[in-house]
Amino acid sequence: MSHQERSFPIVRHPAPGKRTPVLVSVPHYGTQPLPHITRHDYGEPSYETFAYGFADTFVGDLYGDLHEQGATVLATPFSRIFVDVNRRRDDFEHQDGEVRSRRGVVRTHTMRDVPIFRHPLALPDLEERLRTLYDPYYATLERLLAGARRTVARRGRVTPLADCPARERPTRIRASPRATRRGSGAERALSSSLAWLAISRASFSLSFATCSAR
Repeated sequence: MSHQERSFPIVRHPAPGKRTPVLVSVPHYGTQPLPHITRHDYGEPSYETFAYGFADTFVGDLYGDLHEQGATVLATPFSRIFVDVNRRRDDFEHQDGEVRSRRGVVRTHTMRDVPIFRHPLALPDLEERLRTLYDPYYATLERLLAGARRTVARRGRVTPLADCPARERPTRIRASPRATRRGSGAERALSSSLAWLAISRASFSLSFATCSAR
């Protein structure tokens, strides 16, 4: 894994001469466990594979190199089992100070309500995790969007895209027709690539959708 892949969040910038006003957020890119998590922290040894299993299939292949075509790519190296930046920050339940979540901003239990980890996640530990991982992701997203808006002020358009299942963020977004019909050759090439990806992704039941922070 490269140094860039180990950093948080992952930000891939295009070369200055190829930059376009396109920002791609990939919230379910990560497959890595948190640094302090070992196989002994899971309720069963086989649960160690969950970190990889919860990633969206092939998103690295689909989106990982879009910066080479002019887009700015934002992603997280960590699996959504530990923090899901495509969920509301408060999307979890708790009782007696212990977090319980099957499909929320973290995963503590399977869909059959079986604990994934040997020890329960305490509320203060979750809040620290959100401050460390969730909040910086959206702070970076806002910073990158601000840069894209400055480009918009000069060029008149922006195409923010995010990779996330439609069932999780139902509000869809499409590229402006102006952005696909006009602009530089690099922009037209990127638009063509994104159109191809949108068609290719149909096999995986995924779609472009907005991923608002909260």
